[in-house]
Amino acid sequence: MILRKVPSDVTWECEYMSLVYLVSVPSCDPSTKVGAIVAFPNRSFVSGFNGCPSKVSNWLLDTDDKYSVVRHAEENALDFAGINRCQEQRPDLYVPFHPCPRCLGKLIHFRIKRVIYHTEYRSSVNDDRLFNLILQNTEKEFRPDIIKYDEKTYGKLLFQHRHFGMKRKA
Repeated sequence: MILRKVPSDVTWECEYMSLVYLVSVPSCDPSTKVGAIVAFPNRSFVSGFNGCPSKVSNWLLDTDDKYSVVRHAEENALDFAGINRCQEQRPDLYVPFHPCPRCLGKLIHFRIKRVIYHTEYRSSVNDDRLFNLILQNTEKEFRPDIIKYDEKTYGKLLFQHRHFGMKRKA
């Protein structure tokens, strides 16, 4: 992990995006550790990371079946935050990678206002098509704004995990 002195002009976006990498550390997925932060307007937040569902053995992470079983960091963070609280307060979501279509549906359902991601990621052309199809068929007021994190706008990340920039699989 790379640590830097925290400058006095750090934005909330910078803090949350930096935390995404810190909360990914407990993930038991040996190939890709992913974290997510649900940030509420009052500056409280909830975190989640990817991994097997509760009470499911982690041995699945070493098999080809893991992608149909593993819960994404976004799913865990949203579940911990709670649907009623999210729908009432319209929080932001911070993630290291562009969300997948599976997570986009949940983001819309939970009424996430903005998704701020750090690195481009899509697993296939089919994912691009499906992602755009979902957005096109969602009422405008329920579509989250999908924003790529820009260090010139929000600031250089305070720290990043050693898996930073690693391509994740679906």
